[in-house]
Amino acid sequence: MNKYNYVEEITDDILNWLEENEFDLSKFDDREDAESFLHDELWAEDDITGNGSDGYASEEECEEFLCHNLNLLFNALFEFGELEESLLDDLHKHYKEKDLARWADCMIRCYVLDSAIENALITWEGYGFKYKKS
Repeated sequence: MNKYNYVEEITDDILNWLEENEFDLSKFDDREDAESFLHDELWAEDDITGNGSDGYASEEECEEFLCHNLNLLFNALFEFGELEESLLDDLHKHYKEKDLARWADCMIRCYVLDSAIENALITWEGYGFKYKKS
């Protein structure tokens, strides 16, 4: 099995979202403004982070995505402060609900969201789209 590349996959998902939503860079002064908007807009978007009510993919698919990516999971847990006593409660809860892989996958997707947004905007800029101040 090949290692699932979260940043590449989420970048592609964001590019699809930008296209589907006819994202217009000219509404933003610069990349920083666009990144901030997209972070807020995409954080709970299931098709990007899985952080909504439906998740990104099935439990089985998320198990495959996680293979060889536990380092990202631990980085995400540290970043979001989940390595405290609540982590065991969360792990137990999601294990009992049979959505542990989906929970872990979502944590990673949220963790790499900003990197993927930056990559997607660089690509979008490469298509010739311009910011308000350009």
